[in-house]
Amino acid sequence: MNLGTVNNTDDIPVFDDVITAYNNIREYFGESDRVYFNHLLPVSFGSGDLKDQTPVGVNEFQAISEIGSFKLFGAFNKICQVYKSTTNENRVVNVAASAGNHAQGVALACKKLGLESVIFMPVATPINKIIGTLRHGGQDVSGLEDLALTNPTRGQVKEYCDRNFDKWANVKVKIAGANFDETAKLAQEYTQKIGGNFIPPYNNKEVIAAAGTWGLRLIEDLLKHNFNSLNYEKQDNFVSIEALMTSSPDNWTNVVKEKIEKLYGEGGKDLSISLPVGGGGLAAGMSLVIRKFAPAAELIAVALEGTPSLIESAKEGSVVPTTPAGLKYDDGLYIPGGTKVAKIGDITFEVIKNNFDKAVLVEHKAFMEATANNLFREAMSEPQAGATQVAALNAATRSVRISVKSGENLSLEEIRIIREKFPTPAIGMVKIDGAILETVEIKRN
Repeated sequence: MNLGTVNNTDDIPVFDDVITAYNNIREYFGESDRVYFNHLLPVSFGSGDLKDQTPVGVNEFQAISEIGSFKLFGAFNKICQVYKSTTNENRVVNVAASAGNHAQGVALACKKLGLESVIFMPVATPINKIIGTLRHGGQDVSGLEDLALTNPTRGQVKEYCDRNFDKWANVKVKIAGANFDETAKLAQEYTQKIGGNFIPPYNNKEVIAAAGTWGLRLIEDLLKHNFNSLNYEKQDNFVSIEALMTSSPDNWTNVVKEKIEKLYGEGGKDLSISLPVGGGGLAAGMSLVIRKFAPAAELIAVALEGTPSLIESAKEGSVVPTTPAGLKYDDGLYIPGGTKVAKIGDITFEVIKNNFDKAVLVEHKAFMEATANNLFREAMSEPQAGATQVAALNAATRSVRISVKSGENLSLEEIRIIREKFPTPAIGMVKIDGAILETVEIKRN
């Protein structure tokens, strides 16, 4: 399946595209909606025997919108681009394929703009993500008979939907496809059939640019406090990026660069930032902003064991399709849906190989132990966050280590499996015995 190819340089997003996306989002979402739950948090880490051990400080940045992941704004920016360029009579149905988070982003974006959407979801999609999609304005759901459900039953799900969702609302969900690739193929065929607008989950200029707005939030958090200091000193002269854009429209980027340099060394050389990579949209987008304001920062692209496309592509310097491991424990691995992709995006990889310093593959045991601890500490945290924490601990080489958390939409079944197979190892500290399986240095252009 082709989710987009780099036909020319116009397909590749740049920093200015991030600012365009930021302005689109700002026009329709209030400040509280845009901030929601993203901020830097200090977290203590350790490895091996925790006795008499000095924890390593890792700061977690949460790129999470109201749908429980970073995906909302990418979908919105892509849909908004088409919305602004057409009139009411020429607007078409927006179609997407997703195992959950992108689906909710498309549904909410369409609700915000008063547009129709049809979401295709694989049969293995957790029920909480199906209901999470429908709650943004829909009841019409087909394919429930294909879901492998025992608790709740299909009948209970249908009854819940009938009772809670407006039958004539603007979101339709179709359950179809044994895996994401098959589901996406069906969605694209349906898009062509009805003349709709297909919304890619990650490999698209507008989607990547909107993911980059989380980078603006991260930079802003780095300006609020000095994370290079022992007590994370609050900066009394802090001014938000939005305020700087307004007060110094022609010079605000230089002002931000100077502030970052003052706190984190020349070019932000004291910063090491680990970002999760499945399709690569969030990592690519945020890197556009980080490289703008902290060109000397260390950027680490993080893949989970069982999803090797990032690592293999980094070795070859071009996209390498792979076969990801199974989604459940039938093959010994649990791989979350957001990272279970056969290949990294052509466009996202083009950005990543130009902006990142290294790509790492994190051992399954390590990121699941970190995830188990996160569940104890925060109640909800997807395994991608555990993987970036492991990378921040074991692969980072700078004094200020930051791991990026991109989602928290776990089903009850996923939580049960994680707690059962990976008992919480410690309180207040993430114990990590696992390792980085492979590291590939990236020679940036």
